[in-house]
Amino acid sequence: MKNKRNTNILIIGGNFIGKGAEAMMLTLRDTIKEVIPNPSIYAIQKYDSEEKLFSDNGFIPLKIKRVHIFKKFLLLTKIILLKNKKNNLLLNKRTKSLTLSDIFQSTDIVIDISGFASGDQWGWKKAIHRAIDYNMANYSRNMIFFMPQSWGPFNNYKVRVLTKLLLRTTDIVFAREKLSYDYLIKHKCVNQNKLFLSNDIAFNFKANDKSTSKIILSKIGINSINKIPLIAITPNVRIYQKTIGEGINNEYIKELFKVIDFFLSNTNCNILLIPHEFFKNSNDLQICKLIKENYNNDRLIITPKDLSASEVKGVIGLCDFIIASRYHSLVFALSKRVVPVVVGWSHKYDELLKLLNLEKLVVDPVNRKDENLKIIIENVWNNKNKYKEIINKNMPDIEKESYLPIQKLKDLLT
Repeated sequence: MKNKRNTNILIIGGNFIGKGAEAMMLTLRDTIKEVIPNPSIYAIQKYDSEEKLFSDNGFIPLKIKRVHIFKKFLLLTKIILLKNKKNNLLLNKRTKSLTLSDIFQSTDIVIDISGFASGDQWGWKKAIHRAIDYNMANYSRNMIFFMPQSWGPFNNYKVRVLTKLLLRTTDIVFAREKLSYDYLIKHKCVNQNKLFLSNDIAFNFKANDKSTSKIILSKIGINSINKIPLIAITPNVRIYQKTIGEGINNEYIKELFKVIDFFLSNTNCNILLIPHEFFKNSNDLQICKLIKENYNNDRLIITPKDLSASEVKGVIGLCDFIIASRYHSLVFALSKRVVPVVVGWSHKYDELLKLLNLEKLVVDPVNRKDENLKIIIENVWNNKNKYKEIINKNMPDIEKESYLPIQKLKDLLT
């Protein structure tokens, strides 16, 4: 793409608040830099505390001015009618809060790595905001690329129609599960020629080396020399919010307690509680502290909040087993060949393990309340070598497929 200025690329959905979003964003950064010399890669910061992390990692952070849906519609109308020309607004005013309308008129490519943001679970209000945003990007003459993410279901008529309006603007759309792909095809949400199926790009994200990960563990009191088995648990505050009860009486928390009781009573394992996401209203660390306070046991250890995504993946790679409630902790575990049991809340977990013929290792306390997590845990733990062989056999093909969107993006950028 020839231009008098550098190519301006905006990443939507990336942040340093969630380890999965961080992993996808950094993978994307490295891909872009392979193709475009000196790209200007912009990303939207949610909190002031992220600004330095963005800058230190090669991104230009932007502050977004939130606008009412009616004003957003007027901005879209203005873009369509006036056919606003590209400008260098970002380069001149990036320290100020900008509307997405301003930003899209300054960018050339928009890449979405939201993970899971379109479907009945999110409601029509979020769907209409996304539809208007991406139509603004389209009419501002941006290429639009949706990296692999989960989609649907679309039983809600409003969500379905608005998703069609969202995806009419795009150049390429990836679904990261067959069921998500089928939802989009069934409801004709996107032109099939633009739709592709591929696994999450975070499978290509590199972890810290083993020696560095061992140092991290030693700082929190875990010495790998002792060879005591290590269990990882990645709680998800979103599941807590979607299940009945508060505090230790929450249904999700009670299920995790059963798992922890099993390991504390029947093994000499240490248990790592690994928080993954740190939004102000959605903070996994709160769940980790709730669990830790209930036991007051030295064998339960919370990993530091300030670990990077590569450090988290490295630490998970040293574990013998994981109970994963965070999607990207499952991705990290599988790519490091760690045997998982999943406590999830949407089809994205089932569909990923279905690729390994391990979908029976998923329980869903939100949508399927009759599953017995403790029985599954005991079975998998006692037969973990068998499950590890299955993972070792199937993962190379999954990882190979996960490179497809990266290659597609490289082709698009050139």
